[in-house]
Amino acid sequence: MTVEKVHRFRELFSKAQEKIGDLSFWEKFCLLIDASWEKYRHGTAREDYFQYEFYKKNNRGRREFITHGRSSEIHSICNDSEKSKIFVDKDLFAQVFKDFIGRDILDLHTVSYEEFSIFCSNHEKAFKKPRGGTYGKGVGIISLTEIKNPRDLYDDLRKEDVLLEEVIIQHPSLAAFNPTSLNSMRVVTILGADGVPEIMPGAVLRVGRKGRVADNFHHYGIASQIDIQTGMVCSTGIDKNGNRYVVHPDVGVPIIGFVVPMWDEICNTVLAAAKIVPEVRFIGWDVAVTKDAKVVLIEGNNRADPDVGQMSDGIGKWHFYEKKVTEIKNMKEGK
Repeated sequence: MTVEKVHRFRELFSKAQEKIGDLSFWEKFCLLIDASWEKYRHGTAREDYFQYEFYKKNNRGRREFITHGRSSEIHSICNDSEKSKIFVDKDLFAQVFKDFIGRDILDLHTVSYEEFSIFCSNHEKAFKKPRGGTYGKGVGIISLTEIKNPRDLYDDLRKEDVLLEEVIIQHPSLAAFNPTSLNSMRVVTILGADGVPEIMPGAVLRVGRKGRVADNFHHYGIASQIDIQTGMVCSTGIDKNGNRYVVHPDVGVPIIGFVVPMWDEICNTVLAAAKIVPEVRFIGWDVAVTKDAKVVLIEGNNRADPDVGQMSDGIGKWHFYEKKVTEIKNMKEGK
């Protein structure tokens, strides 16, 4: 277990104690034994156990959730490992999905200084993110108009293995939650055994906190469930520590009842994108809406974490996936 995971486990355990109340040593011991049995018997990570509040649920309730073990099963059955590299390498993703991204993107490893200079002259700001980064780590905004030595910046960025992207100016209704982050939607699709893509329940609106540039759930963001039929937010917001919000805590904008702009177009976009690499059937799409009401893909995640889509409304989503994943498995095995 990494240092980060240990810290996360302690946070969740502490949060669980707040909800359950003071526990005796024996009660804590029994809780950890139960969590360990879940991991051994069902592949339930300890983080799953606490973030999905398994300590409040019976066995039937626990089996409704997509845990770490089931998530790995979905990935291995649905997604080809070689083709999945398209979604890991953000520059490769930009090339394959160029018709969906709607912005300039530079790979500092492949562009010349002259191309970099042209990009800087065309844009006031740039969004920097690691080529293979996850969870919003290593991202940031660079003010290109304040660069004193462009050559030094070019050399430094090449060493960091990052991409530079044109900053997306987001739709005003989304910017109202937090203007410093690009507030986006995570929408998951599965390309079924019949070759037809489907949007899966568990779509979420993700909004950032004051002063932060990332809306990611694992980067202190707030997530809330979207009704995939209407595009309306139908749950309170939740952060990774389990705190719930009816309104955005920094600006007071209501979360429940917010209607995502251009929802029908978002659905059409991800359903079309889901057919581009059919060997990767399970994808979590991060989608933005621009100030001009244009839908653009930020990225696709071949190993999308199910936590945000289940914690936001507290409802397990495995029953939506089980049949489709089984059909894909049977198709691949020739059954």
